[in-house]
Amino acid sequence: MKTYAILGYPVSHSFSPKLHNTVFKELQLTDREYVYCDTAPKDLQKRIHEMRKGAWDGFSVTIPHKKTVIPFLDELTERAQKVGAVNTIVRKVGAEGSVRLVGDNTDYVGFKKSLEEVGITEGENSFPRPEAKALVLGSGGAAQAIIAVLADHGFQVSVASRNPAGARQGASLQRGMAVTLGYDELDPKDNWKLIVNTTPVGMHPNVDACVLTDPSWFTADRTYVDIIYNPKTTQFLIQAKKAGAQIVCGDRMFLWQAVEQSRAFTGGMEPPVKLMESLLCS
Repeated sequence: MKTYAILGYPVSHSFSPKLHNTVFKELQLTDREYVYCDTAPKDLQKRIHEMRKGAWDGFSVTIPHKKTVIPFLDELTERAQKVGAVNTIVRKVGAEGSVRLVGDNTDYVGFKKSLEEVGITEGENSFPRPEAKALVLGSGGAAQAIIAVLADHGFQVSVASRNPAGARQGASLQRGMAVTLGYDELDPKDNWKLIVNTTPVGMHPNVDACVLTDPSWFTADRTYVDIIYNPKTTQFLIQAKKAGAQIVCGDRMFLWQAVEQSRAFTGGMEPPVKLMESLLCS
């Protein structure tokens, strides 16, 4: 049996097991299962060692391991190197029995497609670049992918972090993709066209929390994106919608990153996208 898992701390809120197990069943891959793998930071190296020895065949990586797991891997894909964070790990065995642990980043694809769906990167809802300013709330592993996508599409990107000095050490930030600010340096009246929440604030079970508490942050002329998908509509997005703004829910990024991840876990088989989408809507 090949075993895959969601690797993070905590992971009980994740829809990944339901999603990937359904894909395995639909594709008749009866030799595969997907489980939860709750792993505290102190146990991360041990977990990767287990994978190297064959206990795990693939991981979906989530908070707080997307950057800290990199030193334990043998190889990164080009996009994982570009982003500076990993959300997918696959164990690959060579013909001579050698083992390589390969890290990838499908968050980049997921976020890119979620913006394409509503015409933000191109189309009638797109903003003129490079004049358009984007604000990314949070500086963790998921933020790295969002920063890379926005920078690649010509946005001027700023990152809000509770630890600005530490955040400036991030791979994407080191390459000059974004400037980092403390929350106390932000001005709600600044000309942000796009605001993206990458923090866990508002995620189940703390669904009443909102990463921005000042109502003046929410205006009709902005687009607001939350990468949290449980709940689908966070307080951050509820406040934006009340202000008449366009919103993008986190289930869209989650879907498209999972579609790309599924290809890695099934050896390149085409995943049942419509079925995966219906599971997120149920």
